[in-house]
Amino acid sequence: WLNGLLRTIFFIPVLLSPLATGYIFRGLLAPGGTLNAALSLLTGQPVRVAWLGEPDLALPILSLIQAWKGVGFTTLIYLAGLAAVPKELEEAARVDGASTRQVVTKVKLPLLAPALTANLVLTLIGSISAFDIVLATTRGGPGRSTTVLNLELYQQFANGLYGMATAVNLVVFALIVLAAVPLMVFLRRREVQL
Repeated sequence: WLNGLLRTIFFIPVLLSPLATGYIFRGLLAPGGTLNAALSLLTGQPVRVAWLGEPDLALPILSLIQAWKGVGFTTLIYLAGLAAVPKELEEAARVDGASTRQVVTKVKLPLLAPALTANLVLTLIGSISAFDIVLATTRGGPGRSTTVLNLELYQQFANGLYGMATAVNLVVFALIVLAAVPLMVFLRRREVQL
C-alpha cells in the first residue's frame, strides 16, 4: 500500500495543469504568500521576500517548480524500466556471487539506459519549450530575467509581429532538433541490448 501511495503522491503534480501550477506557486511565493507566512512563524519575525521578484532567484525557482511538476512522469518511466529488467538476470548475478551493489550497478543500471535516454530527451525538450509556468508566475520578469523563447514568441505574436514570432518559433524548433537528436543518438549507442 505504501508503494501505491508514494506513486500517487509523486504523480499528482503531473496531473495538474501547468497554468494552475503556476498560479498556485505565484500565490505561495508572493510577498504576502504562504511561504513567507510560514517563515514568519518559524523565525518569529515578519518575512516579506518577493521570491519571484528577485532576478537572481526567479529563474532557479521556476526551474524547481518545473522539476517538481515533471518528477512524477520521470519516476514513472524509471519504474517501468525497472519492471522491464528480467528477474532471471538478477538471480543469475546473485548465483554468480554478486553483491546487492554489484547487481544494481552492473545489471539494473545498464538496463535502465533506455529509460534514462527517454527522460533526458523529454526533459531537454520540455526545458527548451517551457512556457505555461513562466507565463502564470512571472510573465518573463522581473525585468526579462525569466523570459524564455516561447514567452518571447507569445509576446511577439500578441504584438502583431507575426514574422518575428515565426522566426522565434523556427529557432525553438531548430534548438530542439539540434539538441535532442544528437543527445538521443549518443545515449542510444550506450544502451545495453538484451
